[in-house]
Amino acid sequence: MIRLRLSLILAVFTIVVSGPVFAQSTDETVESPEAKFEKAPEGVTYPGDQYVEEVIEVEKPTSRSVQQPVALLRGLDKISGRVTDIRANVGTPAQYERLTITLGDCRAPPDDEAPDAFVFMKIVDNRQDGEEVFSGWMFASSPALSAMDHQRYDIWVLSCSAS
Repeated sequence: MIRLRLSLILAVFTIVVSGPVFAQSTDETVESPEAKFEKAPEGVTYPGDQYVEEVIEVEKPTSRSVQQPVALLRGLDKISGRVTDIRANVGTPAQYERLTITLGDCRAPPDDEAPDAFVFMKIVDNRQDGEEVFSGWMFASSPALSAMDHQRYDIWVLSCSAS
C-alpha cells in the first residue's frame, strides 16, 4: 500500500516538474515582458524615468533599560518544595544549594515604565563536575521564555535593584 502511494506521488511529481519540458514549441517570436524595460538610449528619457532619490536617516532607538548591580532571584527545590529568595551581585558568584550562579548583567526599564527585569547569567551544578546547566538571558515577565532545565532546582528572576 505504501509503495503504491509513493509511486503515485513520484509520478505526479515527475509530471508537474517535467511538464514544461514536453510543452509544444512554436516558431512564433514572442516579445518578452522584459523587452519593454530595456535601458533607454543616451539622452532619451521616458515619462516614468524621473524619480527623486533622497537619503532617509533613521533614528537609532534610545536605550530603554538601566543597568543595575543587584538581582533578586527566586529558587525552588522541586523535591522539598522549599522556595528561597537569592540576592546576587553582578560579577560575584552566588551559591544556592549545589548551584553556583554568576550574573553577567542585570537590567531593568526606567522607573516610569512597567516593572520588568532581565538578567544574563550562568548557572553551574557543582555536583555534576561543574557542568553548566544554564547560560543566557532570563526575563522576569516571561520566566518560561528561557527557563533553566534542571532535574531538582528551578531558578527565575524577580527584579533588579541598585542596592
